[in-house]
Amino acid sequence: MSESISLDLAKSHLRVMDDNDNAYIVHLIAAARQATERYIGQQIGVVDGVNPVPADLQAAMLLTVGHLYSNRESVVAGQLYELPMGVKALLAPFVRY
Repeated sequence: MSESISLDLAKSHLRVMDDNDNAYIVHLIAAARQATERYIGQQIGVVDGVNPVPADLQAAMLLTVGHLYSNRESVVAGQLYELPMGVKALLAPFVRY
């Protein structure tokens, strides 16, 4: 199984043009997938070259990658607001109770 978000897609989302952070971004993609899997209670990913992951799950993972990339510390100065259509809103329909 490979990741459902490619490095190129993540870099495009992050607006990263160089290759300096490639290894770090790949790590964040895996972390975002694992967090998503834990939150929704099921595994996701590419199997046999087919990507069955819906676009809204991919968008949630990209938002997570963006958050982790932009906020590399556990504490951020200033006020932060959750996006109305943020990660939890995108993942909610997939949660297994």
